[in-house]
Formats: sequence, structure tokens, C-alpha cells
Amino acid sequence: MPISKEKYPPELRRFALTLNFYSAKAYDYVTQTFQCNLPHPTTLRKWYKSINGSPGFTSEAFAALKENAKEGKTKINCALMVDEMVIKNHVE
Repeated sequence: MPISKEKYPPELRRFALTLNFYSAKAYDYVTQTFQCNLPHPTTLRKWYKSINGSPGFTSEAFAALKENAKEGKTKINCALMVDEMVIKNHVE
């Protein structure tokens, strides 16, 4: 029986997304070796779709910086990088 998004604790969701982001093979290895009930990769892709990937600054990035600043354990260095891209209409 599949587990819905709400039934996965936030820590497990974060772990699954991070592990799969860095290495799909490692994700498969952990799932098979430890026989843990991690979300299926299709479920992870659905979760990734819920993140706004539009150009500009993401609220997720600001939330992560804010959380790190609240903890105050280490000094935070942040670099702002801006790039541009020309988008042209298809010319026939």
C-alpha cells in the first residue's frame, strides 16, 4: 500500500530528496540494502514538481537562509550570482 505525501515525516522526505538528488544509484542501494520504505522515485519527481522553478529568487532559498541565520551556529557567507539569457522567437 503506497504512503501518501502527508504520511512521510518532513525529515524522511528531506533525506529521500537529498539522497536521490546526489545519486540515484545510492538511493536504490539504500532502499534495497536496508529494506527501508523510502518513497518511490516517481513520488520524488512529483515532489520536485511542486517547487517553483521560475526565474528569479525562490522562496525556498530565502527560507533556507533564514533558518540557517536563526540557528546562528556559524557565520553565513552568501554570494549573489546573476546571469542573463536572450530568448528569441523562432524565425522562419
